[in-house]
Amino acid sequence: MTGARETIAVYSEETIRTYGFNVQRNLVLVTLTPTTAALDLDTALREVGIRAGRLRMATAQGQPDGSLQIQVILEPEGPVEPSPTPAPIHAVQVRQPVEVICLQGPHYGDRYGIAARAMEELDRAEIEVLTLGCTGASIYLAVDGGRADAAVEALGRAFVVPPSEPRGAPGTAP
Repeated sequence: MTGARETIAVYSEETIRTYGFNVQRNLVLVTLTPTTAALDLDTALREVGIRAGRLRMATAQGQPDGSLQIQVILEPEGPVEPSPTPAPIHAVQVRQPVEVICLQGPHYGDRYGIAARAMEELDRAEIEVLTLGCTGASIYLAVDGGRADAAVEALGRAFVVPPSEPRGAPGTAP
């Protein structure tokens, strides 16, 4: 056999439907580069002087040198002033304030290119995305503090919140 052929179907819509944009403000982005794969994140944050409040988002990504970079976005409990980096952590960076925009949509995980389209619109608007995370139905984008409103406006060029139908209207649950 010379090679299997695969058919790929791509669903595309000019304006992508979303259930809305949820913005969380006054958050802190902590980037950790641990020296070991076995790292207790809560302990590591405390050891660098950050009392973690509510966790809003976490991502991890392997780096070209084989290390792991962990990004944590949280609502801090008190001031965030990192102390000297302890042994299990190679580097710590803190960026504040940051804002997180969450988009939720119908079956985002089943459709190709949704996150890429969001990134294109933000790039076109010259809005830097600090980190991005996706689940089956949601996209989470972190931007610098004060940039979320402009980001939502830019995303509005590619995503639309359909008007809701009144209860009892055709196609709605009673």
